[in-house]
Amino acid sequence: MASRLNILLNVPNIIGYVRLFLLWLAWQHIKSDPVQFFYIYTLSICLDGLDGWAARKLNQVTAFGAQFDVLVDVISRGLLWVHLLTECGYLVVCIEWVTFLATNQLGSRWKSSFGDAPFIVTSVMDKGFKTPVGFYAILSLFGLPFWMYCRRAGLLSQYLGLAYGLQDLVFYALLLGRILCGIVESWFVMNYVDKLLHS
Repeated sequence: MASRLNILLNVPNIIGYVRLFLLWLAWQHIKSDPVQFFYIYTLSICLDGLDGWAARKLNQVTAFGAQFDVLVDVISRGLLWVHLLTECGYLVVCIEWVTFLATNQLGSRWKSSFGDAPFIVTSVMDKGFKTPVGFYAILSLFGLPFWMYCRRAGLLSQYLGLAYGLQDLVFYALLLGRILCGIVESWFVMNYVDKLLHS
């Protein structure tokens, strides 16, 4: 029991719990105070990078922690998609949850189990996303809904002074990257369904 408790209460997972609290807090401001939402959500995103680093640095890498981190990421993006696309935001969230299910069955190998995948999938997944294409895909996965929120709330113009043309350019670049993620997600889901049909 002690080792389970140690895993649940290790530093990277505590960071994950803080992120969940920050997401709940951000949700309280999503409509009423976009500036507060921006700061709280940005802090949660920054902590996302810290938990993985802490896990490696403190030798606290666990299967639970790896899955929990992705789960918090999906919740994080999901709250934005549902807010932004009230009519169909849940569809994006469902795709991400089904992808989570499909990759979860691969366990800790999910970032490296794509040997027979098409070139576009291997380009994104290679070296655990630590390539220019992988970085672009992950940046778009997180960045597109956040950019859309900031744009809709007027934060990009009012606080950053970005011209609408530049906002559009970044939006389309992030949209293209999110489509790239969608291709990778589709491959994982189809691969998972195929394995289910053959089991």
